[in-house]
Amino acid sequence: MKRLIKSIDKSIHRKIYKQESIKHNVFSIQSIQKVVSHKTKIKFDLICVKSRKREIVEARQICMFFSKLHQLGSLEFIGENLGGKDHATVSYSCKTISNLYQTDRIKFELLNSIDLAISSAYGVGKVL
Repeated sequence: MKRLIKSIDKSIHRKIYKQESIKHNVFSIQSIQKVVSHKTKIKFDLICVKSRKREIVEARQICMFFSKLHQLGSLEFIGENLGGKDHATVSYSCKTISNLYQTDRIKFELLNSIDLAISSAYGVGKVL
């Protein structure tokens, strides 16, 4: 019974969250997803699709990374909104992108450009 109520609460919260962010154009996980899809040239809808293609996985991981840095919810909430992933996947994704940021010059430039685009489009501070 508790599990059913918890799943209903999560689904209602997810619907309200999406409706509010669409109505007011507020900074949200979908906002980050939009910027990342534009910068990586991956279609917006493909980021949340269950796929193992490297380009799609990296775009999803970048979305998770910036969602966590901007503290847009718990790891579980971020994962649910980006393809139904669990908190461990989000944590692993953030660690992976952080390592890429430090070691790969091309990813460093990509992440900085995404950070700049997010900060200029939505008026939030840069995090990198």
